[in-house]
Amino acid sequence: MQTNRIYFRNNPWPDGHALNKFTWSGRLDPEDGLYFDFYLKTDNYNAGETSNEEEEDEVLSDWESKIVWNNYHACTIASKEKGQPGILVAQRGSKFSFSEFQSQTFTADPLPVMEDFELDDLAFGIYLLGHDASADHYIAIERQENNLFSIHWTGKIALFYAGEDSFDHAFETQITDVAFDGIHYPQSFSHEEAMRLLSDVMVDADMFRFEDLNPKSFKREYKLVL
Repeated sequence: MQTNRIYFRNNPWPDGHALNKFTWSGRLDPEDGLYFDFYLKTDNYNAGETSNEEEEDEVLSDWESKIVWNNYHACTIASKEKGQPGILVAQRGSKFSFSEFQSQTFTADPLPVMEDFELDDLAFGIYLLGHDASADHYIAIERQENNLFSIHWTGKIALFYAGEDSFDHAFETQITDVAFDGIHYPQSFSHEEAMRLLSDVMVDADMFRFEDLNPKSFKREYKLVL
């Protein structure tokens, strides 16, 4: 398996798909605590192919058909950007330490998921062959040099858009040299309120500083960065 590519087991591209964008960030929720958010987007499924799409002679399932995949162009797996909660990693009384963090595996939505689940119930949204469902996430994060991280992420997929609710398909990706993208917080909060909220869930809150999200704008919005 090559790094910085995502593989969908037994789909038409055994060599996987290049990543167009990947971010790992945090988000402070005043009620719950600190969440980790992940955003992954691939290049177009057929990126790099030089030949025109040919007709498929045999009868294939949607999962096996290049024609079907190419109708949906590219994949996005995300939490915050798709209105999903992500992974809760710290609460009041159970603080997270970024300075001591070396490696940890985070999980979400282990199988079996609840019967008659809704997409909004899941930690991540996925657009794959339409708006599908993903669960059974294992996200192993390991510190590298220079404050960068490697992330190994596996999960299961149900082709929800096609009417399936069984998580029969799987994905896997290994991403290296990932920088933590900072911690977002409610923009109605002052700097003092944001730091107080961070201190409630982070052992080493003083490691973080405020960064202007859009310095050229008159509107001041910030996130907390290392």
